[in-house]
Amino acid sequence: MAPRLKFADLDEKNVGKVQKLEAEMGTIILALQAVHPFAALSEDAVRKIKDLENELEVVLLAYQSDVA
Repeated sequence: MAPRLKFADLDEKNVGKVQKLEAEMGTIILALQAVHPFAALSEDAVRKIKDLENELEVVLLAYQSDVA
């Protein structure tokens, strides 16, 4: 399976912002960006995804389908 996320290409200023937040929270934060475009979803679809995320205790990401 091809990767769908990669480490974000942040400039030094924005890396500093992430590092500052890490220090404030005492945790590690990863900055990721989509390799493929995210799907454009309705509010209802987003709610359904969030409900399933809560139920499964995972993070779900919806990508635009390449199927025509």
